[in-house]
Amino acid sequence: MQAAGRTEHSRGLADHLQRYWEYLVSKPACLYGALVLITAALFAMYRPLEQRVGGDPAVYDYIAQCILRGQIPYRDVVDIKGPGSYYITAAAMWLGRWIGLRDVLADRVAHGLMLAMLLAAVFKVAIEYLDSWIAGVLACFFIVMSSAFMYWMALGAQPKLPMAIFGLLSLLMIKRNKPFWAGVFSMLSCLCWQPGLLFAGTAFLVMSGYLTRWRNPGLLRLAVGAALPLAAVLVYLGYLGALPYFWAYAIQYNYSVFGPSATKPPAAAMTHFFKVSNRVLGPLIIGFAIAAAGWAAFVFQQIRAKRQWSSLGPTDFLKDAIAIPPLVYFIFCLVNFQGGPDLVLFFPFAGIFAAFFVVERLNVRGPRLTGRGDQVAGRWIPLTIAALMLAVAFEQGLIAWRSGSGFFKSQDAGIKSIGALLGPEDKIYVHGSVELLVLLNRPNMNPYVFVDWGMDDFIAKKWYGGSFDKILEEMESQNPKIVSLSRLGRVNHGADLERWASDHYDLKSVGGYEVFESRPGQ
Repeated sequence: MQAAGRTEHSRGLADHLQRYWEYLVSKPACLYGALVLITAALFAMYRPLEQRVGGDPAVYDYIAQCILRGQIPYRDVVDIKGPGSYYITAAAMWLGRWIGLRDVLADRVAHGLMLAMLLAAVFKVAIEYLDSWIAGVLACFFIVMSSAFMYWMALGAQPKLPMAIFGLLSLLMIKRNKPFWAGVFSMLSCLCWQPGLLFAGTAFLVMSGYLTRWRNPGLLRLAVGAALPLAAVLVYLGYLGALPYFWAYAIQYNYSVFGPSATKPPAAAMTHFFKVSNRVLGPLIIGFAIAAAGWAAFVFQQIRAKRQWSSLGPTDFLKDAIAIPPLVYFIFCLVNFQGGPDLVLFFPFAGIFAAFFVVERLNVRGPRLTGRGDQVAGRWIPLTIAALMLAVAFEQGLIAWRSGSGFFKSQDAGIKSIGALLGPEDKIYVHGSVELLVLLNRPNMNPYVFVDWGMDDFIAKKWYGGSFDKILEEMESQNPKIVSLSRLGRVNHGADLERWASDHYDLKSVGGYEVFESRPGQ
């Protein structure tokens, strides 16, 4: 009798949980709301408002500040990426100033919101391509399990984040057979970071039936959609007089100098890619291996389906779109892979295909929990996996939370001591440690805040008749009071910069930074 009672109680509990999940899944707003709350909680655990400023994010924050000062990207500050993410950051800073939030902190709050948008896009893509809300949940939790990924987001100023969001939106438009909007979003992705052009290529490839349906009217709408954002940016930059600089730095330099200089032989490139990935991902590299298996299974499934069907409708081709971007981006990474943040675009697809692998192995697709025995177990197993993944994500967040606080405040105080050396009209030249400019909110003396990988020689050849000495003469004529030189390892004329600074300035340690201060009487 007691055993029968326990069995009846267990069934009652299972029925209660079943009804709860049916209600939750029938209300998409509940799922998206829960996703946003989980994202906000995890993002906050990485202390985005307390992280130090530095590295490439500082450069991107500085460019956004330049925009708010009325300066023009490419003409007044050199960089090699598209302008899209800079203007998103500038908008966040502009709104942040309204409520009294520091520029860097406003940008990081905006990246928290964009992180939620990324996970929502991943969830939606998984549902529409894999026909499984469970896969969407697993894909999202896969992403937030990575402490490295969450830390990159907490630092803000990450062009690859909006690039990934727009790319995923373009995939949604491809699946819905809306070529115009697929073109718009794919070009917006490209304008945040040039490799985002792969989404436009994906759309063209699948919508043309792999170059077999040239008369598809959707191809013209795709081209028009992609052309409009690009034309708007080119006209805008042309109106501001920055178009020659945009072409020089974002296009010409990339294919003629940076690309050839950064390219490694295939074997060395493969070794470098997996070495960095293993170091950055840690145990999560196993999840990426599962994702690779899921990608292969998905591709095999699509190929087999095409061979079995005598006639294919357009939606059969469109579903292939999800498998193309990670393959193309992997090939790109073997040509040019700089470091951990270059893995950002892999995370959405790794999450989706790892989820596909789990869902297919368990044969779980529908939103309802029905049946008994193996069927119920098959539906509860992925939910259990999701719960474990979420537990790992919060455990990594807790470690990050305990790792310390106050980094931003101490850095800010040190940099303010450097600012105290400068009068209102004094100039400052910074190379590398661009956080000095960001936290002081001051413009650099010239556009050259970071000129590695042959950029210094490219600038000299493009604008100074091939003479780097003319650049130094121009800098000397402007007589900056403070000079800060760092990150010179891949700068061809780094030694020349240090020699020039040593000849005219005294090296001092101020606020935790080594800076050169002008000598009295000079």
